[in-house]
Amino acid sequence: MDLMGKLLFANRAAGLIVDAPDYEAMIGKINVMEFVAPESQADVLRDISQVAHGIDAYLVHYKLITETKREIWVECIAKKIPFGDTTTMLVSMRDITERKAGGRGTPAE
Repeated sequence: MDLMGKLLFANRAAGLIVDAPDYEAMIGKINVMEFVAPESQADVLRDISQVAHGIDAYLVHYKLITETKREIWVECIAKKIPFGDTTTMLVSMRDITERKAGGRGTPAE
């Protein structure tokens, strides 16, 4: 995504996480903030600013609202990278909804 949140690339795994089977159609057309739950928006904006200033590679958790309106939790890590002729963010994310819901499946339990 660019530093304003515009989606510049997505892979199939990201599309599955946000319930968007036609994820390629979203590229260049949506802002990732459209998926961020209201209670996570301030955190996302803060972290985008941090990454824009070169502070990256730390794990964060956000609540998202998927395309099918499911509430999920994701764990993300981002890094500032060049993409074409602009500076962007590469964001890796994984669905941690089940872990947040009670830790089922964690080794300690």
